[in-house]
Amino acid sequence: MEFFTGSVTVRLLGKLSAAKLTQIAQHIPLKNVRRTKDGVVLELPLGDVRALRTLLRGQGMRMRVLKRRGLPFLRVLLRRSASFWVAATAALLVLVYLSSTVLEVRISGVQNAARLSSLQQQLQELGVQRGAALGSIDKRQVEEAVQQAHPELTYVSLRRRGTSLELFVVEATDPPEIFDRNQPVDVVAGSAGLIVGVTVFSGTALVQPGDTVRQGQVLIQGVDHNGAPCHASGQVTARLWHRGAGQADLYQEQRQTTGRQFTDTRLSVLGFELPWFQKENGFACYDVSHQKGRLLDGLFFPIEWDKITVYEVVSSQARREYDEVARQAAQRALTDALNLIPNGARVVDKRLEYSKIGNEKLLATLTLETLAEIGVQVEGAGVAREE
Repeated sequence: MEFFTGSVTVRLLGKLSAAKLTQIAQHIPLKNVRRTKDGVVLELPLGDVRALRTLLRGQGMRMRVLKRRGLPFLRVLLRRSASFWVAATAALLVLVYLSSTVLEVRISGVQNAARLSSLQQQLQELGVQRGAALGSIDKRQVEEAVQQAHPELTYVSLRRRGTSLELFVVEATDPPEIFDRNQPVDVVAGSAGLIVGVTVFSGTALVQPGDTVRQGQVLIQGVDHNGAPCHASGQVTARLWHRGAGQADLYQEQRQTTGRQFTDTRLSVLGFELPWFQKENGFACYDVSHQKGRLLDGLFFPIEWDKITVYEVVSSQARREYDEVARQAAQRALTDALNLIPNGARVVDKRLEYSKIGNEKLLATLTLETLAEIGVQVEGAGVAREE
């Protein structure tokens, strides 16, 4: 019964005589009465608080409420927190909806762009798309339909990862090209260069050491000594030149933190960033670090968090050591030149040159001289060498 009517625990500050306390107890049912250094602590029904104030009038006592219990206080709390409970209920309903809805569809294992587009369209026709109910999708039926429509796939599996669905496929390997020795072919230059050696296995050589050839020019014609078409083959070695370039800055930016910083945490759903509680960046020059993750590891829905730390910095330009700049530019030029060298080529010489680009950059130009096999077999007649 006490829970429904409510009760309070109060502290009476001041000097309260035993006679006065006895008088109060005769009018009000008191519980757990104990004296403290600064007064008396006691428990009484909520409805008798006003009567207690009346009995203490003129005694120089102050009353402080320590604890409230019972249904009347619970009703007040619920009325004050109505908006909270409405928001909590709405959030719970949204959570239940999101946890049973497809929020993301992915396809992995596909290299062919046209096949990927075809699979995406088929999944939409089968109802596998964002917003679909997870319980309404028959995984086995989808897998069988995709396998039947795409016989070039050797494996199909529809996997569920939280609220995401992933279609994992394995594409069949194309059979190797059949070599036909009776097919008439020519040996042509895969790149321009200076011929240094020609070895003919079959066909008729149209070039000799010392000749300069262009890309696509016929080196060994697919014609035998009787003039009949044949499958030309052989080795043609040429000297090639490859030029690479690389730049490096003569000055570098030095950034030093001032000690001022702030952090901000941002949320995004399916790649869309939520604009709530974003702080404004008032720094003119700053560096940013990110610490990212998924809420509950993406177990229920793909909400990503990004903890951003912004550091204020001051920036200045400092001249770098020339040797360091030259090494960096030369390394970049070497990387650029090596990307141009065909497989199997052997570097026999190199030449490195430097030049300035204005007052801010150093340009390194590296020329690599290589020896490589340049013959490539192609069907049909090529372009004969012009005399």
